[in-house]
Amino acid sequence: MQTTCISCSEYSFPAVSTQRARIGIVRLLGFELVDVALFLADGSDLISDPGAIAASLRASLTEHELATEDVFLAVGGTVEDIAPNQRDGSVRARGRLEFSAGARVAAELGAPGITILPGVTGRRIRMQPGQPASRSSPGAWRRRPRWVWR
Repeated sequence: MQTTCISCSEYSFPAVSTQRARIGIVRLLGFELVDVALFLADGSDLISDPGAIAASLRASLTEHELATEDVFLAVGGTVEDIAPNQRDGSVRARGRLEFSAGARVAAELGAPGITILPGVTGRRIRMQPGQPASRSSPGAWRRRPRWVWR
């Protein structure tokens, strides 16, 4: 018989001021698995030292005898800032660095999953038959017109 494990998110308790205390509440509720959040206004610390962030979270997890099931990564002040398909190339590049650092945190915690928010929609453009989807894939999908978001 297979056992089903259910996790609880520590970010379900926003009135509790520290992440360490929120992780403790998850344990007090009887869970063995916790989903942790990296909700950051700025990803500078995450990019510069993901190991330190992972160590801090690991200390809280160890203290409360919990394992991480998922890391929810959201860096920025708005949905547009957080979007992986951000239109501004420099913001998108920074987002890739933040995601890479967040993935390292998840790996160091042994989390099998990472959650991110979906992208934002933009103006819908009808592509012409045979028009490449991007410069990196010339000739891709020539059989029929496609839609892309810009």
